[in-house]
Amino acid sequence: DETENDKILLMATGSGITPALAMSRWFLINRPKANVVVIYTVKSPDYIVQRDYWKMLLECRPDEFLFLCFAKSDPVEGCLTGRLTEERLKELVPDIAERETFVCASPGFVTKSREWCLNLGMPESQYHTEAFGPASSTACKVCS
Repeated sequence: DETENDKILLMATGSGITPALAMSRWFLINRPKANVVVIYTVKSPDYIVQRDYWKMLLECRPDEFLFLCFAKSDPVEGCLTGRLTEERLKELVPDIAERETFVCASPGFVTKSREWCLNLGMPESQYHTEAFGPASSTACKVCS
């Protein structure tokens, strides 16, 4: 809890939603006035992790919480289709420059989302990341 900013943006791809889930819960319990926006991209709606949890938050905290899911295919209620772009991000989160942003995603998404956020006026100090990807076969010299 290093930030006192009550405007939070969490972005995730795939299994990167796990820390976003924990962080959204923490903010909504410990900082009830926080306004939390979650942007989650998946291959298809079948891959949405904890769908009922997100739906419950939307119903219980409509003024403080927004969950936006992008599915690359198979449109379904509650999911936007296509890819997230800088233009769509600006449209969906018009106050992005004011938000503390936490991203847990693939390296490519981390790179693009950082570029978008900075282009949209977010100070770099408000952008925090954790990238994930396949382990390198040469990652651990000690174990080899």
